[in-house]
Amino acid sequence: MDSLEALKKAKIPGPETGIEKKNTVCAICSPAYNCGVCAYVKDGKMVKLEGLDEHPRRDAFAQKDCPAVALLTEKTV
Repeated sequence: MDSLEALKKAKIPGPETGIEKKNTVCAICSPAYNCGVCAYVKDGKMVKLEGLDEHPRRDAFAQKDCPAVALLTEKTV
């Protein structure tokens, strides 16, 4: 595996991989309780999702019992 393939497999954002980081919020559980998330996007599709470190509600998103985690991460490539 060459270095570009390794970057793509690890879903590392950058011009080489075509992956961008988009900070946003998740309102699946409750519109009043938005968790900060970072979506990794390639060709208009989310390829990875993680809690946003700077957001005060990041921990709620990271909990395994959060229904959004299962729903959103199932859809990632």
